[in-house]
Amino acid sequence: MVQFLQVRAQVKALAPRPALSEGAARARALLIPSVFVAMANGELQPAEAKEFVAIIADDSLLKAVAAEETDIINLIEALQDQVCYADPEDLISEVIDFLNAEERVKSISYALRIANADGDFDAEEQGTLLGLAKMCGVSPAQINKMLQARSGAVQ
Repeated sequence: MVQFLQVRAQVKALAPRPALSEGAARARALLIPSVFVAMANGELQPAEAKEFVAIIADDSLLKAVAAEETDIINLIEALQDQVCYADPEDLISEVIDFLNAEERVKSISYALRIANADGDFDAEEQGTLLGLAKMCGVSPAQINKMLQARSGAVQ
C-alpha cells in the first residue's frame, strides 16, 4: 500500500497542473517555502497545519484565495506531493517569478512560522529554511531579524 501511495504521489507530481488564476498562482508561490519546511521532517505536523490556518487568516491574498476553501487545501496538498519529488530549484523558481523581493521575504517569514509552530526548530528545518532563503535572495541578516522578532513575539 505504501508503495502504491508513493507511486501515486510521483504521478501526481508529474501531471500537468491546471491553470491557476493569478491570485492562486501568487498564493501558491507564497506557500511553497512553508510547505518545504513543513515537509522537512517527512510529514505535516498538527501544529504546523494549525499555523497554516493562522498564516492564511493573516494574509489578505491567501484569505481571498481561501474564500473557496477547497482551492487553498488543494494548493497545499498538491505542494506537499510535489515537494517530496520535485527539484527545489524548480519550485523556488515559481517564488522568484511570481513574487517581488518584499513578498519573497514574507514567504520566508511564513516558512519560519511553520518551522517554529511545533516549538522545535530542528536542524532539518533550519537547513531547509536557510537554503530556501538563499535561493529566494533573502539574506541571513533578514532571517536573523525575523528570528529576533519571533522570539520577542507573545505566543
